[in-house]
Amino acid sequence: MTVHVYVGPTVEAGTVRDILPRAELHPPIRHGDLLCLRTTPSDIVLVIDGLFLHAPPVRHKEILRVLARGTRVVGASSMGALRAAELDRFGMLGVGTVFEMYRTGGVTADDEVAVTHDDGEGFTQYSDALVNMRHAVKAATAEGVVTGAVGAAIISVARDMPFSVRSWPNVQREAAGNERLTLAILAIREFLSSRPEHANIKRTDAIVAAHTVRAMEKTSGESPSWAEHPSWQTVHLSTWASRYAAGDGRAARTLGAFRYQQIYDQGFPDRWRDWVLRSCSDIFSDTRVPQEAADYWLTPDERRALDDGERQRRLLVRSYRIRTDFRPPFGPITGDFLAQPVDAAALARVDECQRIEQQLTKAAGRALRPLRAALVLEHVAEVWHLPPQDYPALEAHARDRAFLGIDEAVDAARPFLLGHLHRSGAVRSRPGERIDQRQHGQREDR
Repeated sequence: MTVHVYVGPTVEAGTVRDILPRAELHPPIRHGDLLCLRTTPSDIVLVIDGLFLHAPPVRHKEILRVLARGTRVVGASSMGALRAAELDRFGMLGVGTVFEMYRTGGVTADDEVAVTHDDGEGFTQYSDALVNMRHAVKAATAEGVVTGAVGAAIISVARDMPFSVRSWPNVQREAAGNERLTLAILAIREFLSSRPEHANIKRTDAIVAAHTVRAMEKTSGESPSWAEHPSWQTVHLSTWASRYAAGDGRAARTLGAFRYQQIYDQGFPDRWRDWVLRSCSDIFSDTRVPQEAADYWLTPDERRALDDGERQRRLLVRSYRIRTDFRPPFGPITGDFLAQPVDAAALARVDECQRIEQQLTKAAGRALRPLRAALVLEHVAEVWHLPPQDYPALEAHARDRAFLGIDEAVDAARPFLLGHLHRSGAVRSRPGERIDQRQHGQREDR
């Protein structure tokens, strides 16, 4: 039995450790973290803090995937409270005042719990969460420190500020032209100095959540009834699962090779078409494709030139979806298409592109900003021998290669373009050499 806790600036790691001494503590949760966990019904995941601006946030489907195994997932305080309010009907357990604020609709904006902080030990915090301010004002109003109208005016000032600079001193400065508000803010800050238990409801909720989890440690969960139905699983979730598969570098590497073949293998569309049509042979007919479907799935030239049979074949090929999950055993939905041996040259090219990106990152001394979508689109169009401005043709050809559309193809090609630019001399990776900022830039640290 293992308890996993995702925590950052909301509460000190030592405080969590005092309550849950055997727990595994993780930094604030982000997209992919839960996909790396191999949990069982006896395990518990407690989500307190999470990233959402400088890294993709944890997706709802990732949490559902953990819940589907029977693992209990508890949320409180910050990202945990937000996701629990959204997923409580699926079995995620929400704890605390902030969770109730979101669940009842008292607050709705994501930035209500957002703060700025560093990534060092202790996660030093540089701003105050609006939910903490709301709770403090409510407590001060109940004690007669300020009136309800003045308290609402203070929250209005705080709400209008960017979360990154939201703090009591900055709210006081923002209200400097209003003597009544300024005096009220000073009174609230003095109140919080004498009544610190009202200053940080997020921290209070986190401690309550940790005690709640401790009481659950000797019990086990069970898989919810909705998990039996495959409709909650999506193509995207399967792709993420392969990318972040815990301890399964082969799955992520194979997914990369599959994406490489989708982009660069000139024979891929024919193989994909043959496989889809064989898989759909029992449902194929020469019935007329409705005009609305033809407008969506076919290019203008195809709508003019193709007969009904070929129209339907192309619609089937472009609309067929498989879950790109490369962790065997392969299920009936994935089929034998993904079970085919992966091209060794594609695997080698994936490894080469990853190596080049690591060299470029080392040369720059920091992470690199993702390549611009327009640049990647031009590259993909060149590889496919299509005009970059012909969006309908690019969209159709992307679907002929088992992509959802050209946007997904561009995302898939982005990791490989650095290797192509490097081989062409547009970027260099030896220490001391310049990296061409016309092609990519540097990402600002948080």
